[in-house]
Amino acid sequence: MQIAVTSDRLRDRIGAWLRRSMLSPGRVAHKIGSDPRAVKNWFAGTNSPRLAEAINLMAECQEFADEINQIVKEIRLARSG
Repeated sequence: MQIAVTSDRLRDRIGAWLRRSMLSPGRVAHKIGSDPRAVKNWFAGTNSPRLAEAINLMAECQEFADEINQIVKEIRLARSG
């Protein structure tokens, strides 16, 4: 069985993590050098970060990196079994 990595799945996971993080969209945007409006959309779950933004977010916050790494683990497990 293969787990499909869709933008919807990533967007949902990112939005959920950001809402749990208790950081404001403006603070996240400032920390990673992104547009506050884009980050608000991530919080709302309407969009997900582009690759460069996701990497910067992963570098800034270990919990976010752990979320992405969990998705990767799930995909690897599904492919191996």
